[in-house]
Amino acid sequence: MRVIIYPLGSGPPPSLPETSTTGDNALLLALRALEAMDYVHAMTLANESLEQGISWDIGRAEALNLRGTFKWAPRDELLFKFS
Repeated sequence: MRVIIYPLGSGPPPSLPETSTTGDNALLLALRALEAMDYVHAMTLANESLEQGISWDIGRAEALNLRGTFKWAPRDELLFKFS
């Protein structure tokens, strides 16, 4: 079975607000990991970004969407990189 990670990461990453938080930066790292198909790392960073706090609504929505996608996807499928 091939996991389709919704069109997350299918476009430019969201722009950070002028004063960004640690959570904001962790979210951008999560999106970069997703782009690199490093799903385990992306999931960890998305969770950390929410714990650390995201300062803008679009970023929080992205992180929640990413976390929900990973909760839905079978974990063993996330350990593989798909081409």
